[in-house]
Amino acid sequence: MVTADPRGCKRRCDRVMYGSDHPFNPMDWEIQKIVKHAQGHLKLKIEDPRNIMARTKTRLWDAAKHLETEEDMAAYLEAALEDGEPTLVAVALGDIARAKGMSQIARETGLGRESLYKALSPDGNPEFSTILKVVRALGLRLHATSVDA
Repeated sequence: MVTADPRGCKRRCDRVMYGSDHPFNPMDWEIQKIVKHAQGHLKLKIEDPRNIMARTKTRLWDAAKHLETEEDMAAYLEAALEDGEPTLVAVALGDIARAKGMSQIARETGLGRESLYKALSPDGNPEFSTILKVVRALGLRLHATSVDA
């Protein structure tokens, strides 16, 4: 057990062990000093929170890497069309085109590869004729049904 000393050791160690009303901020050097002090008394290995955050690596999720079959691509486009958001449909077509190969789609549509990347991005605003050319080059078909059906 940690004993009290004139420097207030017990209070500082209890603060580490049981928490306090002071929110723990990994960049707060006073708290870091208290943690190091408590480690000496308690013989604990308390990991530095800055190292924990540094080890966390994240990557952007890319739908194109997961679209492997024609059925996956058709289902992905169908879900985007059901949502009804025009930008989402264009981005979904871009993901499918990247999964199949944007250079091949550009050759089949007669459009430039860079212009396809730009048009089928979240910031793009493709013309409807571009959408139809890309859908045709992807081997897909748009199908209209009644809302009641």
